Amino acid sequence: MRILIADDNRETADALSAFLTMHGHETRAVYDGSSACARADDFAPDCALIDIRMPDLSGFQVARRLREAHSKSELRMIALTGESAESLVADAKDNLFEHYFLKPASPLAILAHIDGMPEIYSAPESPFAPVNLGV
Repeated sequence: MRILIADDNRETADALSAFLTMHGHETRAVYDGSSACARADDFAPDCALIDIRMPDLSGFQVARRLREAHSKSELRMIALTGESAESLVADAKDNLFEHYFLKPASPLAILAHIDGMPEIYSAPESPFAPVNLGV
């Protein structure tokens, strides 16, 4: 699977990219929202992992732009965030992301969702469960 990772924390983006590459995925890491939009056009990812709070474009703005360029069936989007669930509810109403992971997110939990095995890490008591925004 081709995975685009957008996070302004270079260490996080590069580490996640290396981890997913070790597990058989082709990845590209970028460090801001504008680069994510540009790279998505030439890389044509199957999945995008997008940090919600980036300095130039928010993850929601990036997701909206990618949604306009790619149909929902073509591109899966997963959010990475350090924000509380309560602070995201208003922006999350558009259902742009299929999952929200709270940072620091477990790379294994992210991999499980990407590979279609979310039940491994999505038990309600799991600290690595995706954030439920109730929307």
